[in-house]
Amino acid sequence: MMRLIPLLALLLLPARLSAYPEFQQFILTNSGTKVDCALCHANADGPEGLKEGQLGALKGEELERLATSRRAIAPGQKVHSPILNPFGNELILRLGRSALAEGRKNPAAMIDALPEDLDLDRDGIPDKTELREGTLPTDEESGRFWRLFPHRFKQNLFHIGMGVLATFFLLYGLENLLKAFKSRYRLQHRRSSPPQ
Repeated sequence: MMRLIPLLALLLLPARLSAYPEFQQFILTNSGTKVDCALCHANADGPEGLKEGQLGALKGEELERLATSRRAIAPGQKVHSPILNPFGNELILRLGRSALAEGRKNPAAMIDALPEDLDLDRDGIPDKTELREGTLPTDEESGRFWRLFPHRFKQNLFHIGMGVLATFFLLYGLENLLKAFKSRYRLQHRRSSPPQ
């Protein structure tokens, strides 16, 4: 019972400790892209509510994981919060909860604090760039077309090569077929025309 009281207290804390709409507003202002809570949270509607990935649906072990993640004030503490997605948990690992809370005052500085090599979905676009542009750092299909192009090109290099090879052989075969028709036509034309 004594263990349950601190967990319940965590649930009753204001939503401002879990959801930071300042980041959504910053992204909208800078990129023109409207993002929902799925940017960092497990549920697109945010942490408040009774749906899966929201505070009201948590039970037992999930509540303990939530409490552990809320104690991760300093960076370097690996957490697995049930109300955050992998990117939200990575933010806590890299920055700590105190830096995230401070980041509400200056989202640009918080985003700049992320390392350049952080790319959770491995789409070739750093997560800090995806945050600025309002694309999802956890979805390799989410990103600006020209930023995703090199990644997609590498992913599909085999298919592109096979397409080029197939096109070459198709054109080569077509050229030889036309040559065969042309030589057959000439041969028939010689046979049908009277000698002079």
